[in-house]
Amino acid sequence: MEELQKTAEKKIENQVIAHLNEAFPTKINILSEEERRQFIQRGVVEARKYGIELSFDVERYLHVMFGISYDFEKSPHNSWIIPILEEDTFTTEQKLDQLEGHALLSGALE
Repeated sequence: MEELQKTAEKKIENQVIAHLNEAFPTKINILSEEERRQFIQRGVVEARKYGIELSFDVERYLHVMFGISYDFEKSPHNSWIIPILEEDTFTTEQKLDQLEGHALLSGALE
C-alpha cells in the first residue's frame, strides 16, 4: 500500500512540475529538480491542512502558491490568504477561486 501511495505522489509531482514549467517557465528554472519536488511536497501538505485533497484542486493550489511566492501563506504581504483558506463556509472550489482571483488582481498570475 505504501508503495502505491509513493507512486501516486510521484505522479502528482510530475504533473505539477510539467504544469509549472508551462505556466512559469522562467521562474521555475531558478529551482533545481530537488527544490521543485520539495516545494510541491510542502505545498501538498499545506493544501491538505486546509481540506484541499483532490489532485486537480491541489494542482490549482500549487499554481497559485507558486505564482504568489514560495512561502505565500507565511509572508506578511499575503495576510489575506489565511482567512480564505480557513473560511469553513467556503467549499474547496470557492477557496481556490478566491485565491486565484486575488492573485490575478495583484498581477501574480496571468
